[in-house]
Amino acid sequence: VLVALDARERDRALADLALFLAATGGGAVLLSLGLGILLARSVLGPVHRMTAEAATLTPEDMERRLRPDTVVKELHRLAETLNSALDRLGEAMARQRRFASDASHELRTPVSVLMANAELLLRRPRSEEEYRMGLRRQLKTAGQMRDVAENLLALARADASADGFARDPLLLDEVAAAAAADFAPLAEEGGVRLEVANGRPVPVTGDPVHLHRLVSNLVSNAVKFTPAGGVVSVRASAEDGEATLTVEDTGPGIAKEHLGRIFDRFYRICDARHQAEGAGLGLAIVDGIVRAHGGRIEVESRPGEGSRFRVRMALRGHGDGGEES
Repeated sequence: VLVALDARERDRALADLALFLAATGGGAVLLSLGLGILLARSVLGPVHRMTAEAATLTPEDMERRLRPDTVVKELHRLAETLNSALDRLGEAMARQRRFASDASHELRTPVSVLMANAELLLRRPRSEEEYRMGLRRQLKTAGQMRDVAENLLALARADASADGFARDPLLLDEVAAAAAADFAPLAEEGGVRLEVANGRPVPVTGDPVHLHRLVSNLVSNAVKFTPAGGVVSVRASAEDGEATLTVEDTGPGIAKEHLGRIFDRFYRICDARHQAEGAGLGLAIVDGIVRAHGGRIEVESRPGEGSRFRVRMALRGHGDGGEES
């Protein structure tokens, strides 16, 4: 018995099913592709915007920063990290520019003096003694330039933060006594009595070279401005968990209008009681060294009665991260 069945209907159904599956599959692929593109744009778009904004930053516009509010929340941390790096870079560039400005400001005059003296010596034949005198002037000017360069380097190191400073255990009283002793001949020559108080040891953690410079600058100023018959006293002590260095003099004192600026770079007091000597960097260096050691400096002064500079910093084992010995 033969049974026949028309297959055309089945073939059409299978063709329709294949067409449906192909259309559905293609649509799913296109939909997935579209969603993938949208997702990639939503994720990478803020990164591209951040990259484009970062590319517009220039050394002349170091105040600009990336705005975390313009990107998705997940990228806020990245923007803040980049801004932190830009802050450090900006600070480094500011220090570099300030150093270059300070150097050009202070070295311009001695360089001009050197050139003028050399031109004067070469203008006509001179005696041996005249050449000697000219060379002495040149040597003095070169010494001033060396002092300026050393002071500027000390300021630059202090500006760069305490990372470049040694953190050695030492006794502040010994550093103060050693630095003050360097000025004993100068004080004696000027008729000034230099007193160094001997007390209990004052242990601190710090950079011995820079702390020596700190004391030297304070004592140098005190001896320089104290008239014959006056007294300069240096004392290191431990008070309430702090190490205190006090340098006091019986000099002309400092007027109130100057007290707020004496730690500024290149600030010099020019009046009848003070002759403008030096570059006006000594106290700026002192302030930078004190801050680099996490300390503070105070000054008390009255015209005609003298001045008292007091430096305070942590005793070793009292908030400085060191251990008491």
